[in-house]
Amino acid sequence: MSDTPESKPTLPETNVNIGSEPMPSDSNKFDAKNWRGTNRSKEKVRGEPWARRIMFTTATLVAIITIAFISIAPLTTWQTTCVTLAIDNYQAGLIQPIAYRDLDISGIQKVLSGRCSPATGRGVVRLSNYETSDAIRDQLVGKIQDFKLRQKDVLLAYVRAQSFISPTKNHCQLAAADFSLEGGSPSGLVRCSHVLDSLGAGSNNTTLIAMDLGNISWDPRLGTLGNFVPSKLDTELAALSNGKKHLAVGDSWLITSNDSLEFSHVSLSDNRSLFSKAFELALLGEADKSPWGDADGIIELDELARFVHIVTYAWSRATTGGRHSQHPVIWKIGSGRIPIDEIPPNIRLIRAPTRTFDTGSTWLSKWFPGGSSDQTKLTQKQQPLTNENS
Repeated sequence: MSDTPESKPTLPETNVNIGSEPMPSDSNKFDAKNWRGTNRSKEKVRGEPWARRIMFTTATLVAIITIAFISIAPLTTWQTTCVTLAIDNYQAGLIQPIAYRDLDISGIQKVLSGRCSPATGRGVVRLSNYETSDAIRDQLVGKIQDFKLRQKDVLLAYVRAQSFISPTKNHCQLAAADFSLEGGSPSGLVRCSHVLDSLGAGSNNTTLIAMDLGNISWDPRLGTLGNFVPSKLDTELAALSNGKKHLAVGDSWLITSNDSLEFSHVSLSDNRSLFSKAFELALLGEADKSPWGDADGIIELDELARFVHIVTYAWSRATTGGRHSQHPVIWKIGSGRIPIDEIPPNIRLIRAPTRTFDTGSTWLSKWFPGGSSDQTKLTQKQQPLTNENS
């Protein structure tokens, strides 16, 4: 057979190029110029879910720790519970109440707002349902015990009511809201020692009661020819010792507005009682400052007592033109009267505020115009800080 063109075998035509890679389609074309960026974006896309998860987990843990700290921290540190018991709703024509109750109470509430125990909403508890003699005798102790105070906690109580010595029972008495002179003898009275005992009935180790004794210095209807309540308290409070049955568990302290033969003064121009205002400023943090305190951020018993004693005395002399004096006095219940300069240090009452208030500065500058130097001079002048009657 001859090799004619018709008889020669032929290979089928194909588009395959031997030895070469197939050409990519337009959709799969690779841009050599952007290969680094392309790889990075793919890695970033693949890594983003893990980064988000890590960030979310970290934020969640931080939130949980923060919430736990806010919730648990108050349970592990000491807290201060603050209460007020102010009685002035006496029947008309009997005895005059201590002036400016609402302003005094609101001032104390303002400076303590946000600094009290979380169990009481960080504010002051006003014991307005415990102003009658029956409520004070029968219910007040239960209210204090309901606070569930721990040993490390502190109770601050501000009490104000007219007080005098009962001529029939020879006890220091507070006039409750149901005070009456019907029948020729006073009724609606509560012993001061009972009020103090009830307020100290919590399981906490430290209780401070600031008591405004009022301004009854002479009233024949009550058998009062002079204010000797503080002198009577000397014997009554010493009798409340650990050897006798009483409710107080820890150490209870009492600071009163004045000493014997004195009374509680008010400032007519400022519409405040001097003792209440001094107590308010002490809690505001002034007592922790020099020359009264050590500026450690905690208001302690000796600092507060020193400040209230000296400032109240200075204001009483200034407001009366030097005619009268007012010396706050302090007792340790169960031991008796304690000179101001012998109060043990480091008995903490409440933390100083982290912010400042407008109230207070005008009062201090008004009576101490020279600033801290004048305060220091007054402090030195009053040493030792024992009570005097003038």
